[in-house]
Order: sequence, then structure tokens, then C-alpha cells
Amino acid sequence: MIYTKMELLDTDIRKIALRRYLHKFKNHRNEIKKLKLFELEFLFSSMKAIVQISDSVTIEELDYYKTKSDNEKYEHFSRMGLLIPAFDLYSIEEASEFVFYRIGMNYFFNYLFIPPVLGPHGYLSSEQIDKDKLYFDLYYPKWENILISKKGPYMAHLNPEFNRKVKILLKLKKSGLFGNNHFKVKYREIVLACFHIYFKVKLFFDGMAKLEHCFEIKNIKFVFDVYSYIHILSRHYMPSINSFDIERTYNEELPFIDIDFMPLSIESILKRFSKFKKIQITDEFIMFRFKNSPYILWFKSLFNQRLSIQTLQIRTLYRIENKNDLAKMDACDEVQEAEDLVFFI
Repeated sequence: MIYTKMELLDTDIRKIALRRYLHKFKNHRNEIKKLKLFELEFLFSSMKAIVQISDSVTIEELDYYKTKSDNEKYEHFSRMGLLIPAFDLYSIEEASEFVFYRIGMNYFFNYLFIPPVLGPHGYLSSEQIDKDKLYFDLYYPKWENILISKKGPYMAHLNPEFNRKVKILLKLKKSGLFGNNHFKVKYREIVLACFHIYFKVKLFFDGMAKLEHCFEIKNIKFVFDVYSYIHILSRHYMPSINSFDIERTYNEELPFIDIDFMPLSIESILKRFSKFKKIQITDEFIMFRFKNSPYILWFKSLFNQRLSIQTLQIRTLYRIENKNDLAKMDACDEVQEAEDLVFFI
């Protein structure tokens, strides 16, 4: 690891970091695979944006635009379709997860790769769509096998969530509510959703000595780990993928919950709650309301072997709809913490 994830958020550091990572890529290629996922994501996102002028540009054109500003050059050659990627990420082994993630996002609901497909810089060419489909068809079964394997700290928690969703799909298919084609489409979406969750969770934890975010509030240790992250994302986000799971509620977009930094967001909301009431090691949840929607954040008292103390492990966060959870609010007082945020104390 050359830079931490937080360092790579700094604009000034990013400029220097890109030069260092590109130097390593060009001159010390064998060290690239040692980088953490967030470093690779930074590097390959930057490389993806680097373009060069096509060889088909005439000498006269080059001479004419030699005196123009960089913006004028870019606008002209881009408009004429004369800018090509400086790097072919599809041929870079270390970029496989990055490329598959981007393809999965682009074609999530377009399983047949049917044009038109809108990319980050306009509609993709038929050649690019064919290239994406070929790469997807090669990598998808590899990822599916990894997911099914249960191997490693991420799959150990992601696989049970995957199996639970597939089991529901199979019941719906058996009952006649899902046809075979519909089942195949939903199954593919679940497999891709699992990769999306894996990628997000690994982006946060990769590079840490232990795959857990620990923090302390008023002498109580809290742990947000891989289980916490996968469980919350898998069950209470991406409603379009989980629409067949009628037992789940789905979280709205909350301004104080950043999906990419969820462990830090949860730490922040617990600290805000703790200004009004101390959380005890025997507590199991806190509740709050954002605008008109009530939420419950569950945790569980567990002995942490590494820390050698009793901790509260974050379990899940979801919007409340069932009567049992709603009844818990009746015995609480309401405290207005912000304009649209109320804590139940």
C-alpha cells in the first residue's frame, strides 16, 4: 500500500499519487498486484480517463491545433471521434475486477447487451458493446464460482445471503409465479448484485490489519465488520433486486449514511445519539426518525477475541414497518437532533 484510502480523497495528493502509480505500472508491473483494491480502483479509473489522439489524424490537423488550448484540442478531437483510450484495461489482468464491476454497472438491467447503451461519455459503439459482452461472458462464471465457493472472509458472509435469495427465487419458480426465463434474469441480477456488494465492502476494508472498523463511545467498544456491511447492503438496499423478498424493508437515501463509508456513517450516527443517552453494553438497538420514516439500528453484545473485551457488533439497519418494532417507540421520548432527524430516547 502506497497511499491510504483517505489520502487518495485529497485532491493535491491524488495528483502526485497518480504519477507514482503510473510509474509503478510502467516500470514495476509485478508490484501492481500487491496494491489494495482502493488503490487499483484509483489507478484504473484514472487510466480509463486518459486518452490519446488517434493515428488517423492528419499532420495538417495536428499542425492547426498545435497552437490551440488543451480544451479546444480535446473538444475537437473528441467530437470527431479521434480520441482513443491510452490503455486497454481489458487486457490488464490486475484490472479484471475493476472492468467487470464497470461492465456490470452499465449492463445490470440489459442482460442481452442490446444497444443503445449510455456510457459515461455518451452512447457506446456496437464494437464496444461487443467487447463488453465478450469480457462479461468470460468473467461472469469465474465470479459465480468464487461466490459459490464460500472461501475467504467476504464469501463466508456473502454466500449465505446469495443462497437465501436464490432459495426464495426457486420457491417462486416452483409455485408458478416466476417462469424459467424470469428466474434466469433474476438469478443473474443477484449474482451481479453480490459482486457489487463484494466490491463496495472490499473497497472499504482492504488495507486494514483486521477486516473490522472499531470505535469507542463513552467506554463502549463498537465493531462494524464484514458481516455488518454485507448484511445491511444485501438485505436493505437495492430494492429493485430484492423486490421478490417481501419480508424486507428498504432504506431510503439518508444524507448521513454514505454507502461507500458506511462504517464511518454508523459511527457518526451512534455518537450523535450518545449525546442524549449513553448506550449500554446490554442494549440491543437505537431508533431514530428521518423526516417521516422511522429506522432501527441493531447491535449485539459479543466477546471480541482480538480486543479481549465485550463489544457491540453492528448487525443491521432498516426502515421500520412491522408492528413489533413500531411498538418499541411508544415507550420512548423524542429528541430533535437536527431539522429532519429525531432520536427516540
